[in-house]
Amino acid sequence: MEPIIKLNNVSVSIGQKKILNSINLEIFRGEVFGIVGPSGHGKSTLLRTIIGFLKPTQGTIRVESGDRQLFGFATQDNSFYPELTVQENIRYFGKIYNLKDSEIEKNMESMLKIVQLENHKNMLSKNLSGGMQRRLDIVCAMIHNPKILILDEPTTGLDPMLRKDMWHLITTLNSIGTTIILSSHMLDEVELLCSRVAILKNGTTRYSFSISDLKYMSPTQEIHLILFPGQYEPLAEHLKSNSIISHYRIEKGEAYLYTQDASTAIYWVLYAAKEMNERVLDLDINQMSLQQIFEEVQK
Repeated sequence: MEPIIKLNNVSVSIGQKKILNSINLEIFRGEVFGIVGPSGHGKSTLLRTIIGFLKPTQGTIRVESGDRQLFGFATQDNSFYPELTVQENIRYFGKIYNLKDSEIEKNMESMLKIVQLENHKNMLSKNLSGGMQRRLDIVCAMIHNPKILILDEPTTGLDPMLRKDMWHLITTLNSIGTTIILSSHMLDEVELLCSRVAILKNGTTRYSFSISDLKYMSPTQEIHLILFPGQYEPLAEHLKSNSIISHYRIEKGEAYLYTQDASTAIYWVLYAAKEMNERVLDLDINQMSLQQIFEEVQK
């Protein structure tokens, strides 16, 4: 399947500072694609480059059909006018996209139902709750029925319940065929919403994988081990020197061993423990979370 967006060796410099460095990405129709990374490492710049707001200093971006009106873009900051009502804002943005009045009214009616703002269309936008304001931003970005919706940190500043409401909205929009690209530093929502993710560090893509593939990267599994009397250091060093584990940590009288193949590693853990006259009190295998993987690839 051909990607709807393809970035090839894209770099962006602002003044003398290089913000993005040789980014390569493919984004496919109908997916929710996540861009994660520490603050200040290029996430927002990458989104603005994809929509054409910033031009690459090198490399190319290919967008299906070359039509930039494929995009809707909701930024971290509110884009609407607080002194206008909900429907006045939506009509204004519809005019920006050169929609006919009939198209604006039709699209507005359907979108307000999707985001559950149909009963608030006459309210001044400044009087909406934080979550409602985020939803209004999305309607303004979606009024022209774009094929691709870009969301820059869509849940920043929202409380846990409003974050869940936003997750539901993103899932709903994706279910009606909208390709969604979102940036976030909240890995729980990336893991929940996204089919694939790119991890940025220092303006370059460290990894770009599906969530399932990312979880099977090395190291992928954690062996939680409790021994008695607990000679963890020599046991772990022995396993590491023989490439059974990649690394380990010892906390509060317990050991955490990291490996790509837990089923094989367990045999050698038990064998080494027996040789050292260690009694195994507990042993668990845990799949690493996206948070743990993210921390690993940032090292």
